[in-house]
Amino acid sequence: MTMRCNPDLFRKLMLIIKEAPHDSVDEKCVVSGYKQDEVAYHLGLIIEQGYAEGHVHYSSGEHSTIPDAVIVSYLTPAGENLISA
Repeated sequence: MTMRCNPDLFRKLMLIIKEAPHDSVDEKCVVSGYKQDEVAYHLGLIIEQGYAEGHVHYSSGEHSTIPDAVIVSYLTPAGENLISA
């Protein structure tokens, strides 16, 4: 399964991370209208692209592009700048 970045979900998650206490955003984060695998995928992207600090764990199974676990600690300065633009 291949997912593509959804800019609306990406931005919603960035704003959720900005407002959340440290280490409180993970793959179980509920965003109305989106599936959990979409949320996990986008949280992984946010970390991998350097917009947030955190940990991403991928399994070696068939959905290896979708993280099994994601924990976001905080936005980086690049992440803060992105949502301020």
